[in-house]
Amino acid sequence: MGVTVTENIDLNNGMSVESYYASINTNKIRYNKTFISKTTTATDPDTGMVTNVTTPITVFYVSATLNVWVSKEARDANKQSIKSDNVSISQEETPFNGNLYELLYAKYKEDHPTAVDA
Repeated sequence: MGVTVTENIDLNNGMSVESYYASINTNKIRYNKTFISKTTTATDPDTGMVTNVTTPITVFYVSATLNVWVSKEARDANKQSIKSDNVSISQEETPFNGNLYELLYAKYKEDHPTAVDA
């Protein structure tokens, strides 16, 4: 699974490509759960007293690296990738459910609106 993106990339060698293929390929998906403190401030309208309330919250992260090739054919021929892109998603309190690959590709497509499944 991967996506074909129609956008220009200037390569380090001075050349450019107008579209490319990006895939998580065999890269690892990283899934992390962490705890942070969220502080909110409230002001009592009658007294004007300011109160800080600290609440512990759980944040779930999922991330992966996508390799980028000049085309799907180049990837299928085991050619060297031209770059890599990182994609990550976080959400509070609720663990991710569903297919993590699909969630990560959906996020990648949000950041690259010309991307289509390939």
